[in-house]
Amino acid sequence: MALLLNDRYVEMHSQEGMYHRLRIPNFGRDLAYDHYTCDLNITSASYEVYRLNLESGRFNRPYSLENRYELIATSHGTSIAINHDYHFLLVGTQDGHVIAFDPRTRNHITGVNLGHFSHDVSNAAVSAIKFRDGINVGVGFANGIVSMYDVRSPIPLVSKDHMYGEPIKRIAFLSCVDGGDYVASCDSHSLKIYNRRDVKMLTTIETNDPINDFCIFPNSGLVFFANDSPHSGIYFVPSIGMAPKWCSYLDNLTDGMEEVSNTQIYDDYKFITRPELEELGLSNLIGTESLRAYMHGFFINVRFYKRIKAAHDPLSYQEFKKRTLRQKIEEERADRLKLIKLPSVNRELAEHLLKSKSTMTNSDIINPLGDDRFKKLFLDSNFEIDKDNEHFKLISRAGAIKKTKLIKNKPVTQEEQPHSFVESDDDDSIEKLTSDDGELQEYQISSIFNDSGPFSTKSGGLTIEEKLAKKGNISRDGGQELVFGDQEVNFIPHDEKKGLDFKKYQRLKDHIVDKKKLQKNYTKRLPMRTKKLLRSGLKKLKKSKT
Repeated sequence: MALLLNDRYVEMHSQEGMYHRLRIPNFGRDLAYDHYTCDLNITSASYEVYRLNLESGRFNRPYSLENRYELIATSHGTSIAINHDYHFLLVGTQDGHVIAFDPRTRNHITGVNLGHFSHDVSNAAVSAIKFRDGINVGVGFANGIVSMYDVRSPIPLVSKDHMYGEPIKRIAFLSCVDGGDYVASCDSHSLKIYNRRDVKMLTTIETNDPINDFCIFPNSGLVFFANDSPHSGIYFVPSIGMAPKWCSYLDNLTDGMEEVSNTQIYDDYKFITRPELEELGLSNLIGTESLRAYMHGFFINVRFYKRIKAAHDPLSYQEFKKRTLRQKIEEERADRLKLIKLPSVNRELAEHLLKSKSTMTNSDIINPLGDDRFKKLFLDSNFEIDKDNEHFKLISRAGAIKKTKLIKNKPVTQEEQPHSFVESDDDDSIEKLTSDDGELQEYQISSIFNDSGPFSTKSGGLTIEEKLAKKGNISRDGGQELVFGDQEVNFIPHDEKKGLDFKKYQRLKDHIVDKKKLQKNYTKRLPMRTKKLLRSGLKKLKKSKT
């Protein structure tokens, strides 16, 4: 194991302890081991990348970052990574360039300026580089942004902002137990684990001490932090992987723990963006406890924000006082009685709608009085309701004609009731139940004054006995018997619940018609002499009864 110290020393350690120690010409920035050539490559605060061959124990000719062929911009190296699949090196520089070297030719292959594609060009130094495979690489910048690249294109696939503006210390690629492809990156404040394709957050680990580096134990969820404290930070994340075999008791501890969602509610905080923060002159508070990074901005204490806002813009406080005073005055006016001004068109309809609006319980019912679509109904005189119109009387609830029911004891004159049912030997009397259009009339009990009969009320109000004594014998005309009395009462089958039983009435009517036809056909077949004898016999029988 090789350790790079801040006093230009590089220490070699084994299981027994420090094995060897040597010094490099300049202060080191990063190191990477190439197992193909057994070279330990070290970037420093110069234009050279030192190559320490561990097999021979001496320095080889370093890689130079000087722009000899005017192909790329030059600056000292800050980070280094080795692609073991295609065997080349990537060196990140202070000015945002990434330079590729081939260990076989010891010359740079190409270079590209990634700072042009960064959000903050002024602070686009490459601080961390990590290969996932032969094609995909992650690059961390000094402004707190992590970008995923394809080595064939300088345009980032996705980017993740840590929102602290601090340099990215390390990047690691890992596969979780759920099969997801995740990236872990850290700055001095926190470690963030998110999806590699859509940068959706999985979890965040924040420490009390500044973080310098981190390491995740292979195929597990155990995370180690190298921080500025006497003790290293150790965290276990079950969503990343299981615990190692030598500390399997961690799985037993986490199995009994239930996941409780803790939602933070920032009631006393206000969200502001980075441009607003720079406008108020608070950009120097980024990274302190006064600001909490969230999404594309920060949370700041609302009281502190109001004090800074009032000092920055004194007139805004006066406008706030006027606005609150205006709101209080409007609330007091709402308690007073309001005089409702009714429209000039359809005044009665508007008054009816106002009364019904107070009793409405269903909020889905639309009131035309408060709907702009029905505004012309109360403004345009062409929409005014004419109560004298016959069509309005028919459809209006107030002008509709109510059906009157016949009272049992109330007589109805013959002029008022044109269709009646009078029992007689004539077949046409039955058809009087039907109207002109062929529909049956709904009469329960009907009474008709017969003023045209021989014993009508026009004869001075005499009784039946007096009328019989005055008129004498009543003659018969054509075998038809005259109707006696002043009133005829007809009964038709009727059910109070179901109404008039038309089927029963139709059967009764057909029976009477068939009976009369049978009588006529029977009398036609008899000889004339027999008919005369029957008539004389009937007359004698009736005389004997009287």
